[in-house]
Amino acid sequence: MDVERPPLPPFTSAEDAARKVRLAEDGWNSRDPVRVALAYTADSRWRNRAEFIHGRAEIAAFLTRKWNRELDYRPADRRGRPQIPLAARPPPRRAPRPSDLGF
Repeated sequence: MDVERPPLPPFTSAEDAARKVRLAEDGWNSRDPVRVALAYTADSRWRNRAEFIHGRAEIAAFLTRKWNRELDYRPADRRGRPQIPLAARPPPRRAPRPSDLGF
């Protein structure tokens, strides 16, 4: 049985969404393939070019090979501003149309 990892969507605030992103970044930046694989379901399916990966064990093996080749790999560059998932962003604003202005 999989363990839930809060916060779970739908996010009630931008802070919850940003926290979820930071937790995911921290997992990937740990470069621990087993820890990263645990973030995915037991029956996850990945594709990397011509390689098809099924399940957590294969994900961990793939990440181990990948990170042994790419010694400086770091997916998240923290610059003090976390990326907020689309689910927590305010709706986009659109430019007014001429019909909105009475033309």
